[in-house]
Amino acid sequence: MDAIQKEVQRVIEKAPGLGLAPSSCPSSAALATTRPKAIKTSSKSKEKDKEVGNASVMEALDELVASLEEAKRGVASGSKPAVQATMQSRTALAKAQKVVGERHKEYYNALSKLGKSLDKKFPMPIDGVADANLFKGDVAQAALDRVVRDHLERTGDWDAVGIFEKEAELSSSDKLPPGTFQTMVETIDDIKRGNLSRAISWAEQESDFLLARGSHLAFALHRSQMIRIALGHVKATADGVVVPSRGAEERDGQVDEEVDEIEEDDHFVEAQERMALDPDGESVDAMSQSQHHFVNTDVDGDAPGRTYSNIEAALHYGRRHFRPTQPAHLDEMKRLFTFILFLPQVYQNRSSPPIPLSAAQLSVVPLSYHGFLDDAQMHSMSLLPLFQREFTARMGVSRDPPLKVAVEVGAGGALNRIIKVKTLMKERGNEWSQADELPVEVPLPPHLRFHSVFTCPVSKEQGTEENPPTMMTCGHVVCLESLNRLAKGTGRVKCPYCPIESRTSEAKRVYF
Repeated sequence: MDAIQKEVQRVIEKAPGLGLAPSSCPSSAALATTRPKAIKTSSKSKEKDKEVGNASVMEALDELVASLEEAKRGVASGSKPAVQATMQSRTALAKAQKVVGERHKEYYNALSKLGKSLDKKFPMPIDGVADANLFKGDVAQAALDRVVRDHLERTGDWDAVGIFEKEAELSSSDKLPPGTFQTMVETIDDIKRGNLSRAISWAEQESDFLLARGSHLAFALHRSQMIRIALGHVKATADGVVVPSRGAEERDGQVDEEVDEIEEDDHFVEAQERMALDPDGESVDAMSQSQHHFVNTDVDGDAPGRTYSNIEAALHYGRRHFRPTQPAHLDEMKRLFTFILFLPQVYQNRSSPPIPLSAAQLSVVPLSYHGFLDDAQMHSMSLLPLFQREFTARMGVSRDPPLKVAVEVGAGGALNRIIKVKTLMKERGNEWSQADELPVEVPLPPHLRFHSVFTCPVSKEQGTEENPPTMMTCGHVVCLESLNRLAKGTGRVKCPYCPIESRTSEAKRVYF
């Protein structure tokens, strides 16, 4: 918009009648007082007009009026012959006409540039860019309605969803189970507020699915929760059971009791022994003894008056949830437990509110563990996209709403590029076939690239279903049509990149 503002300012400066006017002339002074302050010329443009000797329209008209009045007075007093007065008036009129014409020319040139700037910045007509028949018919309308409903559901606008479904007469047969997106939206809102109970519950229910995908969502959620407990942002009992806030209790109902005793297995004991070493491999006996004391403390029924520390609650939470079933997280678990042991202890009981640690108290944490204090890495900013990706994958839907993706791609420059190329092709007498390809490559950011594209190194064409990428026995890949052309009907092909020959029947299709 800066370019448009500059052009508007240029038009204002070139507008007729907005230049300098002599303050001594009553007519110009009266006109000057009626001008809006917002459209007065800048001091820089005034200085330029003075330097080049260019008069404004108002100055030229004032000079013409003054010349005519002087001629009138001269003729009336008899001091100036009528013929001489007439010649002077004609000369003054011609000069005024020249100045006004030049100023009008400058004004309309600036106005024309402003129009071009507006055309560049504002949407152009898209008629003819795509086949209009693609958006007609019941099938197309139903698809568009589903996309709109999907977007409204994902944004949590439930009232609009109900009204839209009723007015569009959408059936529920093509929907996900009722409340699917509502669960996602409510869980995301909870994560933003720092309440991870709902997200952790979902991750535990879908543990088999997440394990098959190699997802670390459950680990990231428990890591965030453990850090929150240790830092005093979340209340937990002495045995590591999270105590929801009063608002969460009212929303979710009564809290599930989790006081079942967890038995230790050999694997976990081994992990505890390995965690007695810091990342540098040095023995930390004091921290090891402290950890052993907290992890093996018998919880006396979690009596309301029992005093315990934030470190004890956090370590018991880790013991309850960080069973090292995935070796990939073992190193991070070691660092996490060691980080917890560096934190100062704040004692509390079941009925006391959580006591957050201050910045001064956190200054004792070594620099190598400061990553656990980074909210962007440990908490909602990293958990939100991770949860949304896993939830949508479990439901079998796209990660982002299709309507949002379409608008982001189109508004990001794709539509303007296609319109420009189509206009140029039409001027040159070429037509875009619109057959499964765009007339020009459209650059997209990484998060909007959903499919890999293979370009044949021989024909420079993109692979398609009819012309798929094919790998020869040597490992090099070309498109199927290029493979057949290289074979020349003999059934054998020599790789264009290495001296190995192979049969075309031995080539295999490649899937990306």
